[in-house]
Amino acid sequence: APCPVLTLPNDFTPYGGAYFIMSLSFLSRQDVESWVPEPAPSKGGAGFVARLFTTINRAMASLTSVLSMTKDEAHQRCRNEFERFFLWGQGLSIVDGDLDEVLGHSKELHFRVLSLLLRLGTVVLQGLSRDPVPSSQVLTEQCDDLRTLLDTTETMLQELEPNESARPYTPSESDASEYEATEILEEISMYVDCLLDLSPSLDNPALDIQVEAS
Repeated sequence: APCPVLTLPNDFTPYGGAYFIMSLSFLSRQDVESWVPEPAPSKGGAGFVARLFTTINRAMASLTSVLSMTKDEAHQRCRNEFERFFLWGQGLSIVDGDLDEVLGHSKELHFRVLSLLLRLGTVVLQGLSRDPVPSSQVLTEQCDDLRTLLDTTETMLQELEPNESARPYTPSESDASEYEATEILEEISMYVDCLLDLSPSLDNPALDIQVEAS
């Protein structure tokens, strides 16, 4: 069964930052970072999944801000998906590095989570790259950061499962403008649903069996 739609109250304030969508201008880097903290540092630096989650979440915040200019159903739906994705990450303490630690002991879950984040991030990037979206330095930097991490994710997945293809169809630049907001939001919702469905397995993962050499 599909996951239920979660809606946060209008006065929800994660991490003490003001939770609102700016309708007249793009979110500044400071605005977005006040919602999504930097991944917690570890001995080897921030975990990759934590960094990927943070980057996708910031991009979704920007997409929500862009759609707020249209003042239609697409904006509210995008905001709802942004909130659901944010709550998914909160529940698994992703920015604290907890999920990176879990996935380091389960190859199957690692592949499934990276595959879904790759697909979700790719669709969000498509949404931000559409012709109707005005450009800004902050938005350009966010897209560049996300694109770099998605390329790295695809490489990691090929190493985990060389025979699997995890990246969805990506429209060419010539037909990107035909990729409507409704189609993008439908795909975003589908991938967020899949991530939410994975939560029970991530809370109680089946870890890889380590065979010690005799």
